Amino acid sequence: MRVERLKPTLHPDSNRSILRPLEIGDAARLECTIDRLLALDRKAVQNELGRSVILFSGRHRDFQSRLQKQGERLAGGRKGLTAEEKQLIGACFSMEYTYEAAALFNPSLVRHPEQSGTAPGCERFILSLRAVGEGHISSIVFCNGIIDADGEVQIEHRSPFSVLPESCTEAVYRAREWLHKLTDLLPIEVAQRLLADLGPEFTAAELRQHAQERLPDLFGDPAEGEYQQRRIDQLIRSNYCVSFAAASDLSERVLFPRAPAESHGLEDARFVEFRESGESIYYATVTAYDGFHIQPQMLETRDFQCFRSHTLSGKAVENKGFALFPRRIGGRYWMVSRQDGENLWIMHSDSVMHWTDRQLLAEPRYVWEALQIGNCGSPIETPAGWLVFTHGVGLVREYAIGALLLDLDDPTRIIGRSKRPLVVSEGAERQGYVPNVVYSCGGALFGKWVLLPYAQSDTRSGFLRLAWQELVDELLKDGQSE
Repeated sequence: MRVERLKPTLHPDSNRSILRPLEIGDAARLECTIDRLLALDRKAVQNELGRSVILFSGRHRDFQSRLQKQGERLAGGRKGLTAEEKQLIGACFSMEYTYEAAALFNPSLVRHPEQSGTAPGCERFILSLRAVGEGHISSIVFCNGIIDADGEVQIEHRSPFSVLPESCTEAVYRAREWLHKLTDLLPIEVAQRLLADLGPEFTAAELRQHAQERLPDLFGDPAEGEYQQRRIDQLIRSNYCVSFAAASDLSERVLFPRAPAESHGLEDARFVEFRESGESIYYATVTAYDGFHIQPQMLETRDFQCFRSHTLSGKAVENKGFALFPRRIGGRYWMVSRQDGENLWIMHSDSVMHWTDRQLLAEPRYVWEALQIGNCGSPIETPAGWLVFTHGVGLVREYAIGALLLDLDDPTRIIGRSKRPLVVSEGAERQGYVPNVVYSCGGALFGKWVLLPYAQSDTRSGFLRLAWQELVDELLKDGQSE
């Protein structure tokens, strides 16, 4: 089977940074510092602020207005501050963070929702990547690319600017979905009684207020009620909606951790274009990590400008590495998953957010996958079956990429499997933060090609090109010979 490595390689770039609030966690010190800044005379304020503007305005869009917003937030009830004083306060409590200085890896790829303006025979795609910066904090970043009729790939220009979501909108919660989430925390009768008075839809603020009022009575113990309220608040903070400025370029947008469960990173987004009723919704399974625990989450977007984050629920939601099929099968949602760190599992559900049923799909069989088998992104539909790229871990913890072929109507049935790895790390690919690793979070079909982005030793990312019919034929041949 011929697998071709393409020329574009994306390397981490320490010049790319976001402007973040600098939190010192000490209210008294905050007030003292602000008083110190406001004691400066007008000329000193102008000089110090002017220096920061010269140094940083070329690296961040609307630099001064962003400083002013930060200053206004922190100034509290102080009246009569000039715009320059607000900006000076904002500058003192802001910091640059180079979010991809360490690594840019574990990519996934989907067809772009906007194809206008592409040349004949070309298609545009969106590439998502895991970016790692100081403290090994992971975020999700994007760029645009083009694949032509010959399967050649070009990455479009990445803007030198980077932006965080501009606004947070109040998410609307659905009672049925939240009953599932809450029963992962509370006895079902308590969850039912808590939601009974809220109606079929409610906001985060309404749920918080209701939990504060009702939980002490429901548990008959104020201390237990407060404890459960804190747990529910943590859950609420992981179910949010954010949006980027419409004028921002896709390559500028950074999904940086914002909820406590994400404090150490949003890892390994597996994006998929999910088709239903003639429309596309882009979902991505993501692993949230707080430094001690992982939490499976689902991102949802239609335009890559507004994103909703949902926590997944149900007894089958364990470990990480979930990857959603791109459509329903038999009226149900399906995912491949990893529950035990060794085998590949498959799940189905009536809800894309709630998963209770799972079954073993594939176990390690060959030496190149002796320790572990997992998925490399969402299954890809072909006329012959569902194409699932897999990763295997073998001797000396070397990663390799293989593939399975699943029956279109019954994806629990394997009809083809690669006996030999399709891809192992070669040459310079073997060196990096985690050596000897090739890994992908998902590719897509473009004409006769499968385009599969892949990470090289958890450091940089490149592209693989395969003729999907040739691959399917080989998988079917290998499957029949077993």
